[in-house]
Amino acid sequence: MIDRLRVLSRPRAALPLVVLFACGDDVTLGTATLTSGGSSDASVDVTHATHAAVTSDTSDSDATAGSTTEGPGSSTGEPASTGEPASTGEPASTGSTGEPGTTGTPAICGDGFVEGDEACDDGNEDDTDACTSACELAACGDGFVHAGVEACDDGDADNSDACLTTCALATCGDGFVHQGVEGCDDADDDNNDLCTNACTIATCGDGFVQGVEDCDDANLLNTDDCNNFCQSTFCGDGFVHEGVEECDDANGLNNDFCTTQCALTYCGDGIVHVGVEECDDANALDTDACTTKCALAFCGDGILHEGVEACDDGNDLDDDACPGSCQPASCGDGYVQAGVEECDDGNLSSLDGCTAACELAFCGDGFVQAGVEECDDGNADSEDGCSATCEHERKYVFVTSTLFTGDMGGLFGADASCQLLAAQAGLPGTYLAWLSTVVSSPASRFNHWAGLYVRVDGVTIAEGWSDLTDGTLDAPINLDEHGNEPPEGIPCLLEKPVWTNTAPDGTKHPGGDTCEAWTWSGVGPGHRGDWKSADTKWTSLCSGGACSLLSPIYCFEQ
Repeated sequence: MIDRLRVLSRPRAALPLVVLFACGDDVTLGTATLTSGGSSDASVDVTHATHAAVTSDTSDSDATAGSTTEGPGSSTGEPASTGEPASTGEPASTGSTGEPGTTGTPAICGDGFVEGDEACDDGNEDDTDACTSACELAACGDGFVHAGVEACDDGDADNSDACLTTCALATCGDGFVHQGVEGCDDADDDNNDLCTNACTIATCGDGFVQGVEDCDDANLLNTDDCNNFCQSTFCGDGFVHEGVEECDDANGLNNDFCTTQCALTYCGDGIVHVGVEECDDANALDTDACTTKCALAFCGDGILHEGVEACDDGNDLDDDACPGSCQPASCGDGYVQAGVEECDDGNLSSLDGCTAACELAFCGDGFVQAGVEECDDGNADSEDGCSATCEHERKYVFVTSTLFTGDMGGLFGADASCQLLAAQAGLPGTYLAWLSTVVSSPASRFNHWAGLYVRVDGVTIAEGWSDLTDGTLDAPINLDEHGNEPPEGIPCLLEKPVWTNTAPDGTKHPGGDTCEAWTWSGVGPGHRGDWKSADTKWTSLCSGGACSLLSPIYCFEQ
């Protein structure tokens, strides 16, 4: 520190001015005139760069004299002052140290004396102690940091910079937001409000649960318990919670890939995945309506649907053991089983082209194929009523165009008359008369024909012997060998009589009305039928009467 210069006056004779200064101080001295007497007028012209310190005795200074201007009586090396009162006799001014001051000298800050309007003067230029270099008491806000008292002093009233108005360094938790450093400062230690203990504005992901947050795990993962919106994860939030959820599509649908339980849909979960599954019955059965592949059971899927299908071979072939109906192949199911059936028309009738044994119908199989065969007697023989081509074999029947008495020359003569009339009419075959004697009848002497008995116009009167002898005819025998109406003869009971003496079953009629075995034309009785009738009267109408009466007879081809 630069030493200060102090000028002292004495009330004695003029003395030389002694100037003390420290070694190395740059001091320029002007002129000083000192006079003795009751008063002193001292005029000092002193120019220096900074304050200098001047002491009242030589003991307070280690400095040596520099250049001096001597007055009368002055000597070099004497003390600069005696400490006596001024020559005027008036009290000198007193500084803060209690030492007398120089009369009329202005206060100099830093001289170590509190003078004038100085609040303090500690004789130094240190702004970090209690007295500043402006001789003012150190105070918070003066811009100087009072060492040991203040942490900082930026001389302003701004609490948002690094130094508070309390001259304390800004810190997180002081209640003031340090601009550019802190986001907030609420002066508390609660991390769960809007400002954390790190003086950052609370945000989702800072690790502290604040305000509307359910949670805050200090990360931005959406796959743990707390999502990056600081909400607790749950099924349906759209985020897959690892280890807890398989999926999460944030909708309320169960029929898409992700259920409302946040599980991936799969076949067997009991939920039908639209567009993927046809059904889902949540069981492992393949035999019900929904298979284990979550497909609806159907005939041909290769899986036996119990109670619905009897078989299922997984194909749509109809010619194997399990046709497309999924019922075992059988004759009559309408499907021809290859290697087993010749045909299958879906029924068990043997009268069409396919028999009940699923064999193709043929002439001689014993079944009359409707519209194809007239007959089928199960063989390929002819002359048994059905030809080898399955056509009816017919035997002609007619009423003779000639009238006879009871004497026809016996059965032989009557048969000969039938044969002659047939030949004359161009009818083929051998003919016998429908007449009975006591010992013979049509039942015993006729061929029991299995074919048709027809009139010469083709109308069937009986379908074989059994039909002929069952008591009724299919049509009356009312045409002669030429196809004309027969002659009426002598009426019997007002009907059209014909000699027979034969019962409806082809045997001899009871009694002996045979005109003596058809050799008598006298009074004896004979039995007759009615050629207009188709019931039993066709052969058994009346008995009695003379054998001399005229009537026709029936002729049957054999």
